[in-house]
Amino acid sequence: MEKKHIYDAIIIGGGASGLMCAITAKKHDRSKKIAIIEKNDRLGKKLMSTGNGRCNLTNHCISPDKYVGSFKKQSKKIFERFSGDEMANIFKNLGLLSFYDNEGRYYPISKHAASVLDVLRLQVETLGIDVFTEQNVNSIKKVSNGFKISSDDNEKKYDFICNKLVIANGTKAAPKLGGNASAIDYLKNFGHKVVSFSPALCPVKVKSDVLKTLKGLRVTGTGDNPRFLRERHHGWLYGQLHDGRCCGQLGIHIGECVLRQLRRELSAGRGCHHGTHCKPQHHQPPGAAPLHQCDGSGGRGS
Repeated sequence: MEKKHIYDAIIIGGGASGLMCAITAKKHDRSKKIAIIEKNDRLGKKLMSTGNGRCNLTNHCISPDKYVGSFKKQSKKIFERFSGDEMANIFKNLGLLSFYDNEGRYYPISKHAASVLDVLRLQVETLGIDVFTEQNVNSIKKVSNGFKISSDDNEKKYDFICNKLVIANGTKAAPKLGGNASAIDYLKNFGHKVVSFSPALCPVKVKSDVLKTLKGLRVTGTGDNPRFLRERHHGWLYGQLHDGRCCGQLGIHIGECVLRQLRRELSAGRGCHHGTHCKPQHHQPPGAAPLHQCDGSGGRGS
């Protein structure tokens, strides 16, 4: 029989949320035994790609009014307790110095996501939090004294028992970095209501090789589809191009306006086109072709 690993609390998922959860729980009561179960071969793998590799921690001007998504109303309580400055102070206490740019975006002083991951990993090690990587969770069951988790690392099986369980393994976004929705079935079995996933930040397919030169740069753009987008300047972040897809943050306003229409079009089995002008201040002669257009018909977020 395999040895049972008994803990006061177990966090499934070693990403940003799981790491912060484990660290906070352990600091709250150092006597508690805490463990993290992670599918990948190391912690925080997806975190390294955030903020174009710089890790945008939070925003100095964060507020519910600027929050996009179905959780906007409930976000008020969270932002009242954890403002941008409060989050920066939390990371400072962990040993990470940060700054915010002229648009309020907080980044580590080093401008490298690795610095964020380093302080989180160091805290996990210093606090004595156990970490189990390369774990495939096979089952989660409710038992009399808490929860029983069965997993394996392709070589041997593991049985975990815990009083408290946190599932923080994210969604199926960025599958190449380990993203999946495997926890959904477990949550449903425990009686939780699951809201269907929909696009938030998604790739836009492009046909031009010119944008490869814009990798990592922020430019100003405007939308030209009057059906669902008010003309407004946005900050666009062009990430690395993969197979003709421009990946990265496509503007906060897109999540609120463009994707709302995109969901409707996709649910009806139709495509959707959205043009972007990368140089909105450039006045073209009448009848001239657009400088560049991004065809969003294939931009299905995951």
